[in-house]
Amino acid sequence: MKMTKKYIFLFGVVIFFLIYILNKILTSPERQVLFDFNYLNNDKVVNNSNTLLLNNDIPERNVDLWMKYVKRYNTENKAFIKDTSNGWKTIYLNKYNRINFNSILDKWYEEKDSFDLNCRQSSFILIKDMVSGECVIEERDSDIEQEINKLKSISNEKITNKDARTYIYLFTPIKLKIGNSKDIDVYDETLSALKDYWNKGNLKFKDGKKSKLIQVVLIEPNASDIKATIAHTGLSIKDGDMIYFIEKKNPCFPYQISRFKNYDDLNRYIITQFKSPKDYKLMILENNNVIYKNDN
Repeated sequence: MKMTKKYIFLFGVVIFFLIYILNKILTSPERQVLFDFNYLNNDKVVNNSNTLLLNNDIPERNVDLWMKYVKRYNTENKAFIKDTSNGWKTIYLNKYNRINFNSILDKWYEEKDSFDLNCRQSSFILIKDMVSGECVIEERDSDIEQEINKLKSISNEKITNKDARTYIYLFTPIKLKIGNSKDIDVYDETLSALKDYWNKGNLKFKDGKKSKLIQVVLIEPNASDIKATIAHTGLSIKDGDMIYFIEKKNPCFPYQISRFKNYDDLNRYIITQFKSPKDYKLMILENNNVIYKNDN
């Protein structure tokens, strides 16, 4: 009889934990976010995206230049992007995050990597007229300089020297000295340092623009300093009841437009694209305003 009660108890414990785990899975943020996306390879979506950009303060010359790269990428990677050729694809975030871009990439050769854009280059083409400044470059980062030099060389002089200085000032990683990272709010300190750095270069986001630059700031605190790197960028546009997000994940992956019901869903989408090691934090900026902080 005692053994029977013991087994019943153990069975109950197992059932309890199974229900707990199942509930955690079913109620996870990734299962709650339902959104639409497209690789900009459907004529109707492309035309609507073009109109969306023009109606939300992106100059036609910027849109035309950006669409040129979209079309070229899609021409070379038709098999890779065929999933959205019929239009918007609706998907839950947990299923989207299971897409293995590397395994389904269609014949992308390493040398082609240098001919396409990364997230910062793609975003900057669209938003470069929304950021003003007279920047004198004091700190340089070789990767960021290579990015803008490549963009200048392939844009047929549509990126000016002034644009290049703005790009470098906007995206160069910064370091700030601290006493003890445990005694400060690393988000506040990082945002303050970024704004001070941008102000030093007279870098300003123009007021009243409907399109906004999204920047994912990767914050790496240690005992003596904090390093802040712009790890990903995109363009956000609020149009009607939807939030649109336009991005290029990296030079190999497709251009993508997504639409979300609210900013919470957009933030969850962005954050889950990053792994969660314990040695850094993430902050999302819309222009120079914080819209999300993520503690690991």
